[in-house]
Amino acid sequence: MIFSFTNIFLWLKKPFPFIETNKSRFLISILFGLFVFLFLISFQPFGIKDIDKNKHLIILGYGVITSVIMLVNFFVFPFFLKATFNLGNWNILKEFLFILWNIVIISFCNWKYNLIANDGTLLQHSLFSFVAITISVGIFPTIFLIFFTERNLYKKNNDKAKILTSGIEAYKKQVSKNNIVTINSDTQKDSFSGEISSILYVASEGNYSQVFYKVNNSVGKKLIRISMKNIEEQIEQFNTLVRCHRSYFVNIRNVKNVMGNARSSYIILNDVDFQVPVSRNFSRELLLKFSE
Repeated sequence: MIFSFTNIFLWLKKPFPFIETNKSRFLISILFGLFVFLFLISFQPFGIKDIDKNKHLIILGYGVITSVIMLVNFFVFPFFLKATFNLGNWNILKEFLFILWNIVIISFCNWKYNLIANDGTLLQHSLFSFVAITISVGIFPTIFLIFFTERNLYKKNNDKAKILTSGIEAYKKQVSKNNIVTINSDTQKDSFSGEISSILYVASEGNYSQVFYKVNNSVGKKLIRISMKNIEEQIEQFNTLVRCHRSYFVNIRNVKNVMGNARSSYIILNDVDFQVPVSRNFSRELLLKFSE
């Protein structure tokens, strides 16, 4: 493989999953702190082996700092920088910079802690050398981890997408004929009514849902005040409209194919450029549904 700046740039722009659940973020932060503690206990570098008093407590401080910094970065920054941490736009470059930011801040805080906790036993380093040492140790494992994670996730989601595409094609033969479907709003003041084959997809928009449908040679849309749950109840008799995400229904008859990348799987529809996401939970349900 020939590496060039163009290839590297394209690789950095590839989609990559950001850790979504609070449970996973908390667990990873704690585990990293535990790893630092166990690593320092086991190998005792930087003069740690010569500490006589409160060695384990001092070493624990490095682990606690690591966990606290990661918790702040995982929870505080995404809360205030929602555009930057948009999960739908997260890629390898952002993941790499986020990890690098964690390394730099953890290095700085541990350097300050090293100054405070030092009784003359620990080796002293300048801030620059302390950060440089930490980055040099962590940078290459980080790159390899991202590289192999992206490849494995891409293969996993792409294989899943191929199975879904094949299953959907077979399922199309079983779906309802061109029946009329009516979706009434929660307030009963407005509704959508039309041939079910005309519907492309339905998207949640807060307390409303937007129905996208084919009309002549264009795409129309109808905004209705209704929750996705109530839509699901109203269309349960039709097997044409399938929920693929907590915020989306798609019309199986209008699915062109399913694609996958390291971040997720998504559905390509006829007549629209929009890629409808497939969430992990619904992806498992769809796999079971279309493999029957």
